[in-house]
Amino acid sequence: YKLFNSSSIISVFTWNEQKSLFSLQRQMKDQIDKIINEAEQFVINTIDQLEYYKIRFLVKKGLVNQLFIDFKDLASEEKKNIR
Repeated sequence: YKLFNSSSIISVFTWNEQKSLFSLQRQMKDQIDKIINEAEQFVINTIDQLEYYKIRFLVKKGLVNQLFIDFKDLASEEKKNIR
């Protein structure tokens, strides 16, 4: 068990819970980095490519909105550690 002070609340996590928490944070960070990289490297030369970019990243069912949905489901402690 490991004790740590977070906002004046003492929390107790087992080693497996800590690994799981870190894993979720790492997965979210990796997902964010992947989407940013893909968006930055996307080449837009035609209207069709622009439309694909919009659909892929910006619409309600796009990747960016999905990140916000996934982020909303994280615990407060997990949200604080994603940078």
